[in-house]
Amino acid sequence: MNKFHNDYKHSRIIELELKSFFEVTTEINALDYLEQSLKFLLESERNLLAWKWIVISIHGALYGFCISALRGSNPDLVRTKNKKKIIGFPEALKRCRNVTYLKKSGNITDQPLVVTKKQEEAINNIQKKFRDNFEHFPPSSYSIAGLDIAENIAQIFEVIEFLTFKTKTYILRLENEEKERISVLCTTGQQIANSMNLKLNNYLEEYQKLSKSQTQK
Repeated sequence: MNKFHNDYKHSRIIELELKSFFEVTTEINALDYLEQSLKFLLESERNLLAWKWIVISIHGALYGFCISALRGSNPDLVRTKNKKKIIGFPEALKRCRNVTYLKKSGNITDQPLVVTKKQEEAINNIQKKFRDNFEHFPPSSYSIAGLDIAENIAQIFEVIEFLTFKTKTYILRLENEEKERISVLCTTGQQIANSMNLKLNNYLEEYQKLSKSQTQK
């Protein structure tokens, strides 16, 4: 009876632990950001405020995967000199474009992250033009066209896909199921973002035509 009671108690502790706690790693955190960016992208037609969360999520995903690629199994590689803070997003992105930094973390790769001019512009827009303003919102009004965000998003999905698979970094130590999820999310994200970009462009053209005709009356 006593053994049965102890076994039951032990099983119940494990059950309660599984229900009460969850684990987040650097890679899972980045993957979650990526999933949320797609979720909010799908929601943006019904809820325009979803564009804010798309920006925050896609930025978090790219930053998270940069950190994963650079740290390997040594978190100190992505800390500042005094070891108290993690390196910022611009520095993390810069290091991912330098194969020397990628190899420091134990990655066996000769392929750094390659970013096209268009992708670089998209990253800068998402971070400086949108994300920083959303994260540190000033006491003001901020009017944004979803089109301005949509045309940048597809580019960043491409960057994440390149970083995750073509650089052959620590990120690829994820489980096969998780790697498949990243691939599907990036491909689907690009397709939906491009589709949204086209749709919003059509809306804008129609709006401009109607506004022009209204003004001429």
